[in-house]
Amino acid sequence: MTTTNANADAGRSSGAQVSLITKSGTIKYHGSLYEYNRNTFATANNWFNKQAELRENLPNTPGKLIRNTFGGTSGGPIRKDKLFLFFNYEGQRTAENQQVTQIVPTANYRGGQLTYLFDNNSGSTGANTLSVNQVAQLDTPCVTNGVCPWGSGPDPNVLSFFKQFPLNNGFTEGDGYNLGSYSFSSPAPGSLNTSIAKLDYSLSDKHHVFVRANLQKDTQRGAENFPSQPPSTNLEDNTKGFAAGHTWTISQNLVNDIRFGYARQGFSLRGIGTGDYVNFTGLTPLQAETRTTVVHVPVNNLVDNLSWTRGNHTFQVGANWRQVHNDSGSDASSYNSASLNPGTMAGNAPDPATIGEPGVDSGFTNSYLFAYTYLVGSVTKRSDIYNYQVANGGKSAALLPDGTFINRHFKANEWEGYLQDSWRIVPSVIITYGVRYTFLQPPYEVNGQQIATTVDTHEWFLKRGEAAAQGQIYEPNLTFAPNGRANGRPGYWPSQKANFAPRLAIAFAPDSKTSIRAGAGLYFDHFGEGIVNTFDQYGSFGLSTSLTNPSDVYTPETAPRFTGVRNLPGINVGPAPPSTATFPYTPPENSFAESFTVDNHLKTPYSETMDFSVQRELPGGFTAEAAYVGRLGRHLLQEVDLAEPVNFVDTKSGRDYFTAGTLLSKAVDANKGNPKAQVATIPYWENVFPNLAQTGMSATQFIYTYEWSQYRYTTGETTATADIDFFCIYGCPTDAQGNPISHFW
Repeated sequence: MTTTNANADAGRSSGAQVSLITKSGTIKYHGSLYEYNRNTFATANNWFNKQAELRENLPNTPGKLIRNTFGGTSGGPIRKDKLFLFFNYEGQRTAENQQVTQIVPTANYRGGQLTYLFDNNSGSTGANTLSVNQVAQLDTPCVTNGVCPWGSGPDPNVLSFFKQFPLNNGFTEGDGYNLGSYSFSSPAPGSLNTSIAKLDYSLSDKHHVFVRANLQKDTQRGAENFPSQPPSTNLEDNTKGFAAGHTWTISQNLVNDIRFGYARQGFSLRGIGTGDYVNFTGLTPLQAETRTTVVHVPVNNLVDNLSWTRGNHTFQVGANWRQVHNDSGSDASSYNSASLNPGTMAGNAPDPATIGEPGVDSGFTNSYLFAYTYLVGSVTKRSDIYNYQVANGGKSAALLPDGTFINRHFKANEWEGYLQDSWRIVPSVIITYGVRYTFLQPPYEVNGQQIATTVDTHEWFLKRGEAAAQGQIYEPNLTFAPNGRANGRPGYWPSQKANFAPRLAIAFAPDSKTSIRAGAGLYFDHFGEGIVNTFDQYGSFGLSTSLTNPSDVYTPETAPRFTGVRNLPGINVGPAPPSTATFPYTPPENSFAESFTVDNHLKTPYSETMDFSVQRELPGGFTAEAAYVGRLGRHLLQEVDLAEPVNFVDTKSGRDYFTAGTLLSKAVDANKGNPKAQVATIPYWENVFPNLAQTGMSATQFIYTYEWSQYRYTTGETTATADIDFFCIYGCPTDAQGNPISHFW
């Protein structure tokens, strides 16, 4: 193991380099057998499982914890002094239970009653329960709004759905009144199997050949969502590998070693969820809605190293070709969905004080909103998924049906080479120096199923900030189109052709008991696969697009009601994309989307490392060592908000957004969050939000009262922040030319 600062012959990255050697068969037959067993005999019960069993008058029985690991090795000659075989197998069988805690409706709640904590402003607090009729009184506006054809009050479809859950056996989760916890011990058995076989063949004193094969077969069953249901997931790992090598001793001082390796990481995580679902945010689904993902990552690797010893020098030269296939398939982003998500609502739930009941305690407001929304069945959020299949060389694409299993096949080639010399200047001084070259092809989808923005994202980011500093708006639409080698277009980012990494190491022994070592090097990271995996899932707008209706549109009394876990409501998420798309593709207006892109000026990350150590042998068998190891990252990857709020300058007042925000923040602090305090007018807000004059107060006062102070007051924050989240209730902010300043919302 080389922990850092590897020489040019290694150093694929700046981290530790590990070399593994598989055993070979020997001139005599040898073997071994072993087994390890652990069982539940002396296992204590899980605390949560014990409490659940006590509440249900069940015996104190711990879940299973059985692990049985076994295996063996065998090795020996097949042909004397020529051909040898080594074989190893290890298996593990587990029968282990996993403690599962889910959130379920309580008995009263599933009957249509709603409990909340109250504070009647006279110092009296406690819990109050609203009856079915009282909930119906609060929900009366739903009839006028035409969203509850069965009448106001608890949604009968919700009550029917709630009754299918097991009763809670605790309150470790939920609000403690309407939602509780159901804890149980679920079986989650597993089976692990690994086999390794290696053949070694000595053709002659100068030629040695080996072949090695690995096979893995692991299965793991996921925990149940609720007792007696199928496992939520089934994991199967069938990773395998093959390697072969030839070592040729050309002469006494010249040796060539060539290796070929094929490794295929392969696994599938198969879920049991099918079709579209409507969920209650914060409530466990009645049945597992897990999706399926299948991944295969075959890697071909060819390495050749030539070593030549001449005098005090050991010269090495080598090359490495690596081809990475990243094949995956999933339906995780293939289905539409909806949810009862009170966090996306405009306004709060009806106040019980309006029907003569105690008001909700401020600390229970959020829990009350969730409980009320669930009970009346207000569905507030819908997300529609649109997946396309690119065709005609990237010129058009066809819409795929809901639920289509999406496959991706990314490919990339990597080439490396190095030159190195280890020079023993004198017996006590060795200098090792060399250079390694790395060329990394950006991964591309072999069937052309990849999308990127058509604009220079780096330039878009810079110009947006520059325009804001001049009081101008620069926000051209981000359009998307197929890219990559299979489409005859540039990749996600350009290849870097000058990745040369020099290395230097010095070892010096001033005497027989002291050694001094120093080194420095540059190391390029092998990157790309993680980026395309993320971008393919979240950034391929126009290839795989998720559209969600905007927040703060519905209240509990205007949102469509729950009719079934499979019945998506008719919420408008924006104009539906066409069945056949042409490129470049522009996202539809009046919908909400969060998407990723990749900087098309991306450079290969690298590290500059250095080390220095002194080691000294001391009397009595002791050794002392002092060392310094440093690593400086360069061009490291980071995820940033490309469209974050810019420091927009108001040309009339000469003030910028951050300065104006700081002034308003100081006003909040000075008034200790008092929403009724009068604050001095700040010209910036008056100029940027001219439409707020119709509210009868200054723009500064309006924003202070309804955005800063009130938010700080309800959340109990002690310090305000300079971030406006304004929803254009009275008209959106504009620049001097009347162009909308989109970063304010």
